[in-house]
Amino acid sequence: MVIKLIKFIKNLFFPISIFLIVLTTAIIFSYLAIDRSVLSKKQAATLLSSNVAYSIQRNLSTSLSATKALGALIVQYGEIKEFDSIASHMLGIYDGISSLQLAPDGIVTKIYPMKGNENAKGNLLDDPKRRTECLMAIKNKKLTLAGPYKLKQGGIGTIGRFPVFVHNQSDSVKFWGFTIVLIKLDELLNNSGLNILDSSGYFYKLWRIHPDSAKPYSFSTNINREVWDSSVQFSFQVPNGEWTLSIVPKNGWNNSNLSVLVFVFSVLISSLISYLVTLTFKQYNRIKENESKLLDINATKDKFFSLIAHDLKNPLGNFKQISTMLADSYDDFSEEERIEFINTLKLSSENIYSLLENLLIWSNSPRGLIKIKITEINIKALSDKILDLFTVSAKNKSIELHNYITQDSTVLSDINLLSTIFRNLISNSIKFTNENGRISLSLKIDVNYLIISVCDNGIGMSKETSSKLFQIKRNISTPGTMNESGTGLGLILCKEFIEKLGGSIWVESQLGQGSTFIFSIPR
Repeated sequence: MVIKLIKFIKNLFFPISIFLIVLTTAIIFSYLAIDRSVLSKKQAATLLSSNVAYSIQRNLSTSLSATKALGALIVQYGEIKEFDSIASHMLGIYDGISSLQLAPDGIVTKIYPMKGNENAKGNLLDDPKRRTECLMAIKNKKLTLAGPYKLKQGGIGTIGRFPVFVHNQSDSVKFWGFTIVLIKLDELLNNSGLNILDSSGYFYKLWRIHPDSAKPYSFSTNINREVWDSSVQFSFQVPNGEWTLSIVPKNGWNNSNLSVLVFVFSVLISSLISYLVTLTFKQYNRIKENESKLLDINATKDKFFSLIAHDLKNPLGNFKQISTMLADSYDDFSEEERIEFINTLKLSSENIYSLLENLLIWSNSPRGLIKIKITEINIKALSDKILDLFTVSAKNKSIELHNYITQDSTVLSDINLLSTIFRNLISNSIKFTNENGRISLSLKIDVNYLIISVCDNGIGMSKETSSKLFQIKRNISTPGTMNESGTGLGLILCKEFIEKLGGSIWVESQLGQGSTFIFSIPR
């Protein structure tokens, strides 16, 4: 009983240890991901708040510039005779302005519109509530901004006062008075995009430090409770002050439900990994049962190297022999002989290049390095382009190339894989077609597939030979009609790629009458 218990505990120790290690790691990384998510949200909130703040600052500056426009008229003409007409026109131009006023010598005498703003009349320099900011404006010769505060006619407003200075007859500078703009802040803020924050899921607060109490004073917000401990803040300058926009997500930076889901997900993943690791460990002892598969892999590898060695030997041997002859006895050969040697070298180099190209693609395929990228492909255009690549090769053997695929034939597939399939099948047909032969491409449209044929009137093959195609273990290398070499890797590649695309390939051939390679791909 004790031995069984010890054995039971021993069997559980490994999976439990794996579970705890993976669970701890998963929780740590998950919460790091949550923290990163929070940081990302705060960065997005900072960008949004800065955009809105800049918009408020820009629109406020534009509205306040109306005071400077009035000031420029006073400096030029000494007065504004048709003030109401000009002010009415400016109200339609400058966004958010509720009223324009003139205060010669600091005394508000002209207001447009007058209705609702009657209380604004009077001497600004004698009013205790307005005197300080007015004197500061005169001293600094700069625009000042008063407020924001609640307007008697409703809403929130702010007042801009611009001190105007003119030259008198002695050419000295004299204080003329103030040009004043009353801005209805609610309208300006909405036009600046402040309401976007609410619809985007944020609580917001626009505030400043009150000059009298030196405490934060909120003048625009969409919430009546304090939620600003973790808020994102963005401050921007206004005349003689600074405003700050604070925002915080209505659902908070971190979703508590997400934390629960993360924990549950971590437990599930840890359980799964623990189970898989344990299962893998148990299967380790069964490796010997897979010896047949290992032997099969070794046989394929040996066959592969045998094919490569065989088909590299001939073109490389030709290269060596001919290049040696040309190097040692160049002057002993006629011009026709040299051209023949060069053409032979060219053919050998093409064979080597084609072999190495297919070898590279084939070596990538089993390793999973080839990724399928689906795009819409015009089969006619693609096949024409591939045929153009073989114009010289076909011309050297006086072979006619014909494309009977229609112009409107399209398919959703991978253009690189299809190009490789076309290249190898056409190259294979040229290789096994005699001089003055003929190769044609055609297409049939099925319900779910496009069926493409590459047909030649070459030497063809027996049923025994065709049965060995598309299999590296059984594949044999056969020289072409002009002794072109090859490994058969091209056809193996075609089969792998077509199956990757969800189709199939087969061959119809008769010895001495030619071959037709047919493949289907999903539409």
